Amino acid sequence: MRDCTCRLSWSLPRAVPLRPHADHAGRLEPQGISWECLLPSAILVPCFGTNGPLWSLANEFWYYLLFPILLLLLLPGSRISTRVASLLLAAGILLFLPRSILLGGVIWLIGAGVFYLIQIGTVRRLTSHPVWRILSLLLTIGALLASRSGRLGEGADLLIGVGCATLMAGLAMKTSASYLYGMLSAGASEISYTL
Repeated sequence: MRDCTCRLSWSLPRAVPLRPHADHAGRLEPQGISWECLLPSAILVPCFGTNGPLWSLANEFWYYLLFPILLLLLLPGSRISTRVASLLLAAGILLFLPRSILLGGVIWLIGAGVFYLIQIGTVRRLTSHPVWRILSLLLTIGALLASRSGRLGEGADLLIGVGCATLMAGLAMKTSASYLYGMLSAGASEISYTL
């Protein structure tokens, strides 16, 4: 989890305390919410209140802003002036954002890319094989265990993201008559749009 107490932090996120304490007091003042509306949350100002998971909304804001800007660079019909403006705007945003948010964006794109990749026949056949699911499960478990060592740094999140993406690709291709599997996958997809 990203710690909302950091300001322009380039270090790994720390766990957010479950109970508010003295250094959270300023986050509950009226001026805290006004700064929150004017400045990017968790980058230049701490998150308002004690709700640590707000880091996710702050990250996703930047991903949803950057994605169409970067897409304009790739669209074949875009005018050169549109591409130059998009490039400058994207470069400014990318230079502004902390590395941890940029890394999260790469992981976000990997997850989005899985949806499009499994539409390709060759990839579909590969990811539907049971060996794919076994290897991707082992990769995910290995990534989780390796991340606990602390030696991977920010690369741990990327490795876990790749493991989960490969596993999701395999699970998305699984066809099963199992009622339990169907109920579990449907229930999990209701929790998050990413599944």
